[in-house]
Amino acid sequence: MSFRGRCYISIEMRWLGTALLFCIFPAMAADLSPELLSAAAAGKTPEVQALLEKGAPLEAQDKKGRTPLMLAAQHGHAETVRLLLAKGARAGARDTSGFTAYGLTLLDPAGRGDHSGALQALPQPAHPRIAMDAVVASGALISSCFMPPGQLKQQVTNLALDAATVKEIVDYARASGKGIVEIVQGDADAQVTVEVQPGAACEAQSGDSLNLAIDVRVYRATDHQLLQEKHFAGGFKGLRKQTVQNAAQYGPVYFAWIKPQASPIYWFVVEALFRTIL
Repeated sequence: MSFRGRCYISIEMRWLGTALLFCIFPAMAADLSPELLSAAAAGKTPEVQALLEKGAPLEAQDKKGRTPLMLAAQHGHAETVRLLLAKGARAGARDTSGFTAYGLTLLDPAGRGDHSGALQALPQPAHPRIAMDAVVASGALISSCFMPPGQLKQQVTNLALDAATVKEIVDYARASGKGIVEIVQGDADAQVTVEVQPGAACEAQSGDSLNLAIDVRVYRATDHQLLQEKHFAGGFKGLRKQTVQNAAQYGPVYFAWIKPQASPIYWFVVEALFRTIL
């Protein structure tokens, strides 16, 4: 940090030939960043204006890398968002998690108010096109009390759990996905792979113990770079664990577990895109 001031030479007559050098520096300017960040988060637009006029840095950051624009938007303060944008705030800046102001407001809103105004005030991101591929991995199909190994794998293959999973995700995106992404076949901005992992093992005296897990990976289409991946599982080695008494119960059990996973999988994909390319 550099300072500008004035320096003077004083000669004391009592000690002839002795020169004293002294300098006068202006007082250091106070760091207004914390005040600006706090005012933006609280939606105090006049205070934000005043602090900027006093020289507060427009792109100040908190410990999470969030700027005044991010905080104002995250807390739903549309008026403050518009002011900061008019002053030149960068809507494309990212916090330490990779979120822009729009992504942060959409996926991690703060407070209980309506954030739609803040979202509308921000530059609107593109709606990416994603392609989905799904496969069924049979490695966890260990055994069955009701059929030999070959028949067990064929039984599960015939259920088409991969197609069922994709259908649930597509249906959710259309009904509740807010039109953020478009799921397509062919050319896309991102590729999503879904690996459905049904499990089965014979438990003597009780029946077949079933479980299910789903691995989801999001890739950038241009270079196939892995952006995010997540293992959806819970309970004992799977989303659920349930014992069935015959082979006919496999389908209803697996389908019942797949359906509620559509929402978390969809929003995981959306979050991955907002952290990286949106």
